[in-house]
Amino acid sequence: MRLFEGIASLLHSLTSLPHGVCSQNDASTIWALLKREGVDTPFHSIMGYNDVEGGQQKPHPAGGLQCVEAIFGAKRPRQLMYIGDHQGDVEFARNLNQALGADCNVIAVTAAYSGATPQRWQQQPDHVADTPQSLLSICQSYL
Repeated sequence: MRLFEGIASLLHSLTSLPHGVCSQNDASTIWALLKREGVDTPFHSIMGYNDVEGGQQKPHPAGGLQCVEAIFGAKRPRQLMYIGDHQGDVEFARNLNQALGADCNVIAVTAAYSGATPQRWQQQPDHVADTPQSLLSICQSYL
């Protein structure tokens, strides 16, 4: 497993923001990758498939709720951005938004630079990033 080209630079540009991961991969594998690439510092929580019960895997919001609590504690953020590359990630972001309630807005972004084709999906993201640089621009537009 490797980071897409340009992602390490993007992460360094956004180190002031708390980061988390909700993935269908193993959390220890993700931590190892982030540490190997030297970009683990902004990550406060990583929820892998092994951290969430089988019936509560994505797109169920349980892992996202656990991740948000690990990052922010009892205080709910007003805005989150969830970046993924599958239609299920958009559905996950919408489910997480509903679970967090009206006081929090979850923005769904698809990383199309991974080869994702969101134009074919029934669930549409709020934004599509064609490159890591465009993802950075999307992130910065919410700061």
